[in-house]
Amino acid sequence: MRKFGGAMRIGQANRSTGSLLHAIALTWLLSSAPAAGSEPSLVLQKSILIPGVVGRIDHMDYDAAGGRLFVAALGNGSVEVLGVAASSVIASIRGLTQPQGIAFVADARKVYVTTGGSGELGVYDAASLGLLRRIQLGGDADNLHYDMAGRRLFISAGEAIRSLSVQDDVLSPAVALPGHPEGFALSPAQPLLYANVPVRGRGVFVIDRNRMSLLSRWPVGGPLANLFSNFPLALDENGRQLFVATRVPSALVVMDAGTGTQVATVRIDGDADDVFLDAARSRLYVSCGDGFIDVISRKNADSYALRDRIPTAAGARTSLWVASTDTLYVAAPQRGDLPARILVFRAR
Repeated sequence: MRKFGGAMRIGQANRSTGSLLHAIALTWLLSSAPAAGSEPSLVLQKSILIPGVVGRIDHMDYDAAGGRLFVAALGNGSVEVLGVAASSVIASIRGLTQPQGIAFVADARKVYVTTGGSGELGVYDAASLGLLRRIQLGGDADNLHYDMAGRRLFISAGEAIRSLSVQDDVLSPAVALPGHPEGFALSPAQPLLYANVPVRGRGVFVIDRNRMSLLSRWPVGGPLANLFSNFPLALDENGRQLFVATRVPSALVVMDAGTGTQVATVRIDGDADDVFLDAARSRLYVSCGDGFIDVISRKNADSYALRDRIPTAAGARTSLWVASTDTLYVAAPQRGDLPARILVFRAR
């Protein structure tokens, strides 16, 4: 039996505690069961091979006008640029030290790449992919998100969130955090940024992104989610709910984005690294390194359940949802005789 909230000696637990734990476990399992006989939520359209790429693959971004998918091949020290229609590699940026995050910024005609090993942000011309400049961030340069309205790029680096103007590539002062921020999201309704800190600090941190100041910290706790394993994070289309995936144990935690109150928890597969909301279908897609995409259905604001477990590949934990084409791209690293590849799924 899994123990929640501390050690329990056999025979000493009272009946009320035992009944409560049984009810919690039963509710979790029932809410996590896929619907029997339903058609799969995602259909594999094709695989795009990335020959010669080895090691872990990190995050991706998409150029809608050019039909290009940018892939951070962290273990390979490269960014691979794929032509989606042709299903082939059309360009590569090589010689990088652990590329992790990518942001294709169409209105600035630039591509931004973070390199965790060197702690830098590389700025590239979107057309030629030529290097324009390198910007030192310090520490583990990781995730990127673009605020189109403010024309600012937000970056997790070291133990801070940084902001950069894409007009002149000038950095603003950082917001210091107690640990390295992993997944983060920008609110569409308010000037807020929500960042996951999974190790030191442990929780979700709320930042005023206009003033670049820290507002609050919310723990990610309770009987089904621990404090130190919250890596990916997403926000709904109205900025009202947060979706936080944890790894120990493996769960998706739904939080009120105004108060941090936890409203639902669903069991998921292990080693989650990305989570996306498909608002049109009221679903969440969680890509898990255990080799599955977990599809979570949203019945209402407080009711979520596991709908599908779509097989992918071992280590395929990073993904990208492109709502305009109803497409989920999942990165599968090279394993044995199987080359690195991008699995292209269509939602239905």
